[in-house]
Amino acid sequence: MRQPPLRLDPHSAARRQPTTVTGYQKATSLFLTWCASHSVTISCAVQLDDLLVEWKNTASVSRTQFAYAISAAEMACPHVKKQLQRSHSVLRDWEIVQTPQHHLAMSTPATLLIAVVFGLMGESRLGAGLVIQQACGLRPNELLQLKREDVTLPEQLQFSSPTISIISLGVKAGTKVKRPQVSLLCSLRHPVASLCLRLLVLSTPPGCLLLPSIVLLKFQRALKEVCERLRLPPFTPHSPRAGFASECMLAGMYFISIREAGRWKADSSLRVYLDTIAVAAQQAALATQNWTEVILDIKDNFLLTYPWWPGCPVSQSRPVMQKLQDVVRS
Repeated sequence: MRQPPLRLDPHSAARRQPTTVTGYQKATSLFLTWCASHSVTISCAVQLDDLLVEWKNTASVSRTQFAYAISAAEMACPHVKKQLQRSHSVLRDWEIVQTPQHHLAMSTPATLLIAVVFGLMGESRLGAGLVIQQACGLRPNELLQLKREDVTLPEQLQFSSPTISIISLGVKAGTKVKRPQVSLLCSLRHPVASLCLRLLVLSTPPGCLLLPSIVLLKFQRALKEVCERLRLPPFTPHSPRAGFASECMLAGMYFISIREAGRWKADSSLRVYLDTIAVAAQQAALATQNWTEVILDIKDNFLLTYPWWPGCPVSQSRPVMQKLQDVVRS
């Protein structure tokens, strides 16, 4: 088998998201470490194919790591493409037999409740971002990568409704049509999210992220902590997006409209959320039933009660209900 290149070609790397390249590198490192520990050398594509499967079966790797290792091998050595047939077959079988882990849908009431607790814990910007994410159906990384220049407020537009804000989600890597994807936020339908977006933009310096110093791992940990404090289901950073899809369906939106608004690549990806719509609605109601009074107070007085961040054009003028403060202090 031909030797792999000395280094990754920068154009090949540019076609992929940085997180994907990092995943390739980590999976490749694990595989090569395993090969070295077993004193194995790779001489042909067939041997590489068999070793990948053996590594998967003996090293307890995840499905994602296995998929990354296959893709990394094919990217580094294009001549082995279509020769790793056994690895691809095993990966397809794994995807079929693995029970999918559905993200719990985060409803608007649950989002507002969690956002306020984020604020009380000193993560006010993250709380505001959570509200925007749920209203627009953003992916976690899309939210965390937003900069001030990515948002166009209604008054900055010359050809749109005075109630619409445009969120540019950047150029999609790896496609020929290199146009930014956009998400629209209507202040009539989502007044709280529109307010949060406006205040984030107005209080963020040019060229800076709307949610500085927030990475996905920190987002995950903060959300897990809040859910435990409030005794809510184990929501994940993808739960707001699932909640967006569920609420759109319950509002009577057509499937194609939901898919376009949420920018899902395939029908099957969206159906993962919508096929469990009844369960999602029940879970949302049960999750917040102990916080109904608090949530109503937050919805009616969000501008006054939200613990806004330093430098925000507005400030908190009325404390949230004592019940919620006690949870944060506990």
